[in-house]
Amino acid sequence: MTKYFLLAFVFLYFISLSYESQVTFGDNKILRFISSDKDDFIRFVKDIDNFELDIWVVSQDVEKGHFFSDIRVSSNQLSKLGKISNMYNIQNITKIENLQENIDRFNKLQDVAKESEDFFDAYRNYNETNAFLFALEEKYPELVSIIEIGESYEGRMVYGISISNDPGAINRQTIVYLGNQHAREWISCMTVSYLAQQFCENYEKDPVVKQLLQTYQYVLIPISNPDGYEYSINTNRMWRKNRRENENSNCYGVDINRNWDYEYNTGGSSSSPCSDTYRGVKAFSEPETANVALWANREIGKGNQIIGYIDFHCYGQYFFNPWGWTTQQVPSFNQQQQALASQAVSSIYSVHQKTYTIGNSAKELYVASGGSDDWFYGSLHAPYSYTVELRPGPNSVLIGFTLPPEEIIDVGEEIYQGMLTFGQYILDNPVSGP
Repeated sequence: MTKYFLLAFVFLYFISLSYESQVTFGDNKILRFISSDKDDFIRFVKDIDNFELDIWVVSQDVEKGHFFSDIRVSSNQLSKLGKISNMYNIQNITKIENLQENIDRFNKLQDVAKESEDFFDAYRNYNETNAFLFALEEKYPELVSIIEIGESYEGRMVYGISISNDPGAINRQTIVYLGNQHAREWISCMTVSYLAQQFCENYEKDPVVKQLLQTYQYVLIPISNPDGYEYSINTNRMWRKNRRENENSNCYGVDINRNWDYEYNTGGSSSSPCSDTYRGVKAFSEPETANVALWANREIGKGNQIIGYIDFHCYGQYFFNPWGWTTQQVPSFNQQQQALASQAVSSIYSVHQKTYTIGNSAKELYVASGGSDDWFYGSLHAPYSYTVELRPGPNSVLIGFTLPPEEIIDVGEEIYQGMLTFGQYILDNPVSGP
């Protein structure tokens, strides 16, 4: 397992990591609302969206043949939500009886795990993750260079890491992995960090990795929403958005994965600052999205065409290709996207037998405009552009965002194999764009 490198300790004294949330969820439970009728289910989801509930996931259980949504519900919301679900003949079951007890159990596991010197034995905060990236640069200077993407709303630098056999090269096709757009989805930034470590460690050991890094530039951005992530760690474990102070509102934050400037505000986002899917006042109003877009366009200006992109989230175990903003299939490139996804999920399954479902999020589930995968595909013409929803899966005993730290490495291992296949497929099926 990977040990912290010496440089990491320079960063660690700046912050004491506490996973004790100041916001408590004493009477909150997680209910799963289930329907085999897609039309009724979508109408139900649209109706409840008006109440600004904390909707954890809207998904499809392919094995059981139904659609479902996991929703955080307080005691005073139960009656109203029950009436709406009855209108559409939607059934519900309790998945988490007491959310606060669930968080407390997670915190106890995390408190023990974070004492380990192995970076991937526990979830790590913003400073620790940056220290890890800088340590990779120090250990592998021939492969790694740190990228300053730009500052967040509260002034934290968003760091990326470029990995190739020629760091800083120009005229090289590029594959981008983004993590942690949604603050509470901690496993996403740990997974992107794990990928960075594996590419570096295996360059001289694995001929596939060597070929990939000699052909492409990989850019990995583990924490794209650092303000929200720190707030989720220190104050509100269930926080999703960034930390913008919205004008004329007591509600904070913008859902930065509804803020990208491709078919912005065409469905599946909210105009209310109090909603978890609030899209912001305009496209790219948020520095967390605008700065990534500026960086990506600069790369293209240097001749570094972005040919692959994955936005990592959780949860549900999905491998989604565009579009998110419409139910129309991508007209000219859907067959190749589906073929790559099929091979990647087969590789993921081969490691720990976790099934990832392939699909188009808008067609299979619901429309969500302003997403990063649509922007990378539609605006930058990155032909292999996806969103991947990590563990847990729809039938897991443990659901939600408090995935135990003991699963971090397992998730990393299976996704790493999937990403090797991802790169190999692009090598074998070269294209210039959609």
